[in-house]
Amino acid sequence: MASTFSTLRVRCVLIVDFSASVAGSPGEQLNDSLAALPGRLRSLAPACSYVELALFTFGDVELASNFAPTEAFNPPKLLAGGSPNVGRAIARGLACAAQPNAAPEGRTLVFLVTNSPLSGSLSALSSRVEAGERNREFAFFAVGLDSADLQQLAKVAMRTPLRVKEANIEEFFAWLSRTLVGLARTRPGEEMLLEPPLWAQ
Repeated sequence: MASTFSTLRVRCVLIVDFSASVAGSPGEQLNDSLAALPGRLRSLAPACSYVELALFTFGDVELASNFAPTEAFNPPKLLAGGSPNVGRAIARGLACAAQPNAAPEGRTLVFLVTNSPLSGSLSALSSRVEAGERNREFAFFAVGLDSADLQQLAKVAMRTPLRVKEANIEEFFAWLSRTLVGLARTRPGEEMLLEPPLWAQ
């Protein structure tokens, strides 16, 4: 029997805040949710085999990992602290996202998850996001934690930024897993429809 899944490659770039602004429980939940992400995706097999993940963090530890298949994604546990350099992390994440997809009809999603104010030139970041969206290099989503300035995030993202409360961080990553696998099941050329973000506040 032919597989019911497409060969659509779905790539996701995560740009995650591990500065002092998420010290304590938020940082712990981000660590736990990132560590659980591969398992969540594998539980939705076989479509998870079409999903690749990349991770960029900012704070004391600036982690940069290029795209890896689900089974090879193994982020270390990070200690939140230090000053955020959000602008540099976004720029690095977008550069990763703009790499040519091995599957020409594949999709690339970028998720910024932050509790910190943006840094760097907002106009330059906005222009880069707009160009990437227009050229179909990626789809950019901004997710703010409890103290994030959503109005500032809206100056960079073309889509309306959403807020995730600390209590809903795990549900956000569960939603992300279902979203990525759902996209992997679509056919090339189909509209990108996302599950309603019930975690958003």
